[in-house]
Amino acid sequence: MRLSGVLDHDQVSAPLRLSAQLLAARLGIGTVDAASVRRTFTSASEPEATRLQALEALVAFRDRSLLDSLPQVLSDAPPAFGGRVLAALGRVEDPKLADVMLAQYPKLAP
Repeated sequence: MRLSGVLDHDQVSAPLRLSAQLLAARLGIGTVDAASVRRTFTSASEPEATRLQALEALVAFRDRSLLDSLPQVLSDAPPAFGGRVLAALGRVEDPKLADVMLAQYPKLAP
């Protein structure tokens, strides 16, 4: 199956589809449904590994709505998962991230 087939195929497993979307984002090819990837990232019912993979894809293709998703994710996140999210956010090149993080800091678990 070609990369475009994986990106567009609903029957492909979430981790494989996210990997394909991340690859497409890094190579600058194909289209990615950012809203779908964002839903995966924000969904507490998804495995943490899948959510982190979705976050990596959102960071890679510089999703404009990522920062809007962070308060919800960080407020519900167990400390270990929140730490992994913060580590991944180190690759975000948006000066507004600092404002979002400062607003969330008092709400984070110790």
